[in-house]
This record gives sequence, C-alpha cells and structure tokens, in this order.
Amino acid sequence: MHIADIAAGAGLNEDEAKGDSANEIAEQLGDKRMANMVLLGAYLALVPLFTLEQVGASLERHIPSHRRNLLAANREALHRGAQAAQEAPVVQMV
Repeated sequence: MHIADIAAGAGLNEDEAKGDSANEIAEQLGDKRMANMVLLGAYLALVPLFTLEQVGASLERHIPSHRRNLLAANREALHRGAQAAQEAPVVQMV
C-alpha cells in the first residue's frame, strides 16, 4: 500500500499522488513488519485522531517486556509514515 492510498481513504483527493510504499519505508527501517506502524503514522498525519506522542505512550504502556526492544522502531515507523504523508505530492482536501 502506498501513502497516497491512505490519503484517498482519508477522504483526500490523490490526483496522481505518488510516494513510497509503507513496505519500502519499513524496509528502510530494517523490518518490513513495521509497515503497519508506517501506515498508522501516515493516517494520523492526515486524520489527527490522536497525536503520535499519544500513540507512542500507549505503545509504551502495552508492549510486553519481552518486546520492549521494538518500542523505538515502532515510534520511528510512526514518525516516518507521518512525514511521508505530509510530503506526498499533490494531495489536497476534497
């Protein structure tokens, strides 16, 4: 899925919008399983239901201790997704 798809799903016009796919960004971060967090960050940048800080705090409260090593990567994936959504070209409100 591309960040432009998130824009379209959020009710924005994606007129020829292009961008990195969530998988590409996640792979740049070193783990393609982070794609879901990239997409969440992108969505929250376009539809600010929660701040990235609120989601990060929630992750901190709910990630079990044996997965704590993934906390920083999850936060970075959120921020990279938000950044990609904000930089996506030709995305306008409908």
